[in-house]
Amino acid sequence: MRKSASILCLFICLVTFVSADEPFDSEVKHIVAKAEKYFALRPIEKVFLHTDRDYYYRGDSLWFSAYLLNSEDHTVIPGVESLYVELLNQDGSTVSRKILKSMDGYCSGEFKIPFEAKADHYRLVAYTNWMRNYAPEFFFEKSLQLISDENSNVNVKSKVENRKVSVNLSSLADSISLSNKPVKASLYRDGEIITSRSIRTDAKGNFTWDIGKRKFESLDDIELLVEVGVSKKLTERKVIPLKLNSGPEIKFYPEAGDLVYGLKSKVAVLVEDKDGTPAKAEISILDSSEEKIVYFSTSTDGKGTFDLLPQKGKNYYAEIRISGDSLTIPLPAPKSEGYNLTVAPLKKNNISIYASATDGLEKGYLIVHSRNQIHYASTLDLDKGQQALHIRKQDLPEGVNCVTLFDSQLRPRCERLFYVNKESEVAFKATTDKESYGVREKVSLRISATTEDGLPAKARFSISVTDKSVVPSASSLGIRRYLTADSEIGAEMPCVSDFLEDPTRKKLFLIDLKLLTEGWRRFTWQDVFSDSLSAPVFEKEPGIAIRGNVQSHWDKNLENASVILSIDKRPYFANTDTDGNFSFFVENISDTTTVNLIAKKEKGNGRTVLKVNPLRYPQHSASPLMKVSAEIMEKLEDFVQLKDNVVLPEKRFRPMDDTRLLDMVTVTADRLRDEEKKRNIRRGIYRNPSHTVVVTPQKEVEYTNPIDMLRSIPGVKVLPDANDPTILKVNLDRGPSTLGGAAVTRIFIDGTLLDTASVELNFLNPSEISFIDLFKPGHTSIFGSAGFGGAIAIYTKRGQAHKEIEDRSKTKFVSPGFYTAREFASPDYSSKRQDYIVPDHRITLYWNPLIETDDNGNAEVSFFTSDILTDFDVSVQGLSEDGEPVSGDFVLRTKTDQRL
Repeated sequence: MRKSASILCLFICLVTFVSADEPFDSEVKHIVAKAEKYFALRPIEKVFLHTDRDYYYRGDSLWFSAYLLNSEDHTVIPGVESLYVELLNQDGSTVSRKILKSMDGYCSGEFKIPFEAKADHYRLVAYTNWMRNYAPEFFFEKSLQLISDENSNVNVKSKVENRKVSVNLSSLADSISLSNKPVKASLYRDGEIITSRSIRTDAKGNFTWDIGKRKFESLDDIELLVEVGVSKKLTERKVIPLKLNSGPEIKFYPEAGDLVYGLKSKVAVLVEDKDGTPAKAEISILDSSEEKIVYFSTSTDGKGTFDLLPQKGKNYYAEIRISGDSLTIPLPAPKSEGYNLTVAPLKKNNISIYASATDGLEKGYLIVHSRNQIHYASTLDLDKGQQALHIRKQDLPEGVNCVTLFDSQLRPRCERLFYVNKESEVAFKATTDKESYGVREKVSLRISATTEDGLPAKARFSISVTDKSVVPSASSLGIRRYLTADSEIGAEMPCVSDFLEDPTRKKLFLIDLKLLTEGWRRFTWQDVFSDSLSAPVFEKEPGIAIRGNVQSHWDKNLENASVILSIDKRPYFANTDTDGNFSFFVENISDTTTVNLIAKKEKGNGRTVLKVNPLRYPQHSASPLMKVSAEIMEKLEDFVQLKDNVVLPEKRFRPMDDTRLLDMVTVTADRLRDEEKKRNIRRGIYRNPSHTVVVTPQKEVEYTNPIDMLRSIPGVKVLPDANDPTILKVNLDRGPSTLGGAAVTRIFIDGTLLDTASVELNFLNPSEISFIDLFKPGHTSIFGSAGFGGAIAIYTKRGQAHKEIEDRSKTKFVSPGFYTAREFASPDYSSKRQDYIVPDHRITLYWNPLIETDDNGNAEVSFFTSDILTDFDVSVQGLSEDGEPVSGDFVLRTKTDQRL
């Protein structure tokens, strides 16, 4: 229904502003036709994840529900599609990965936080294969914090002046002191340590390292590694890029993109302090005759605006006072001719757009778009001065929209983002059967969904109930904000959350101020107008993807070869394309499954060579630390004291009727010794490695190729070669080379030295590997000069890396499958047969990833409180059947007079 309304709105707009009598009718139609064709070939998918909370402890379960949606109307994507969800650490490395089956737009899962996981800032990232056709900023991403009793959250700030590195160490935990601490500092480039030094911090956690005597050609791409012991048990290692700029940074953003002589423009300002954080500043704008045009102050988040009418023959600059410093910065030079675009989004019912141009540029075209749709189109006639357009908010979708002004040659000249605020069409209401509750008491909770007319609404949602006294409330990243704002521009918009909680005009202005400093990233108009639109690189995956290639023994790709895939004796059939490639998408693979493949030529009985492509996942960048406030740290101290009772709540609440405690047993090491003897036979003379990785069935599934497996080994870095990115360099951590220059770690497969680390390893399935030996530098004399930088020896199950197997038209391997989510365990204290003798200090009291309202718009859930009488946060996130994001948060009270 909504989509039809949008199309109707577009038709009305075109008829209103572009009649058949106007000469520019065809140009507007051309823009709209090109855009609609592009949008049809490039549909946009969105993913949203709702988690039970934002803070976790080692050993916790992280529960989440996922929504896979169309961009146009935010309705769910029907059918089956693979959804990838990854838990990343501070460095951007994948801690764990799940492949989920999205069935009609919904799925759920959980991650088990490893007990050995390091306390740090983590991220939850979700995407489909199709979403990889766009920039990674459009993947779903959420920040999380892992807390432990050893949590230090060391923050490192650095700057460089005259080749002198100044570093400040601070802890986000008040209990950690970094004054007078011994520190090991190292300089890295491309994963190689250039030089190291042991230093001690001063009373404020600072140290300075004069590297002026070092003969570096430049300090570009230099990273600083800092290792500091924060306790007897914990050493923090932080790697950060060196900041070469030593002063504040000020950026100016003219509303229309450029300043133009004779056209009045709004200009946004963003000010960052020396350490890169937003800062409050006092700013005066002056012209070249030193006449003061305007004076203003930025807000505490470093943003501000001013109006400027550039006059011909004059230049403009800003005098800025920030943190006791004064500096002068020139404004962008105005252009002699051009267009200007001003948007007024703060009116109640309309969005006003004002377009103007210098003499000689009277004609133009204006398009308003978002969510892969054109919402408004018009021809501009600017020969009489500024033209005002007023668009009803009800004709535009809620959230971030983009207006683009084209010149007479259909070149985009101005672009501006703006936010459309609307009342939610569906509202949640929560009621409980009591006003307050005692310990281990049953809570009955009813959720009602109604439309703006008060009618029952059909909706699906997830719900979490968490202990308010131990962990902070859920983050402001709700489904409504994410779908209407963050996902449209690929940037975080916390100001939208502030507005949704308290919709004031001032907070709406702050949203507009944020959008003045952002640009449109989804696509470029150059791609839209291109006559040869290339096919997307990444296809949709309606199941677990199994891809490969079929060749003849003379390395010729075989077209139309038959490929048969068999899982549990069920066959699937495919034919290769012109490049010899094939693909299967299997819906019924759960967890891990053994897959058989066989390939045959289209004609004749000649042999074929069948290769299965390893799964390739996107690489993720590191992320900044998430600040932990003093209030949160105080709560987390209580969390730590209760950790023995909260780490494994799901195990404590399983029925114990058929459980029997076994006597202690001893496992002998005879089998392990036998396996090591077999490995030594394979090694021959290359024995006594520094470290050995035995490839277990679990590792075969967890890692899709040997490159990912090598990246997971501590001390191993896999980096693209500077001259050829398709070739990978593998390096072991080590000190600087005494021979001058970096020594490269060599890779051997079954005793054969590889020329490059990419070609061979890309086609080696982990299921083919038996074990991997690592030899650190200094322990590789057996390899001769080739092992100076360390060595990695890979031993395959077939024995020789280049040995011809008898029939290469067949293969058998273990494929990862769709993850089967566990059920959240919650106690039922009404049952007398269960003996709950352990204290109940649960952090997450209740989690349900998918609840659906009935025909009356109601849904009911129940759970039991814990032993701690405190308030509980209830968070509800979901969608109506029409794609309307719905959410609600409220506090569940307990009896204050019984609190412990």
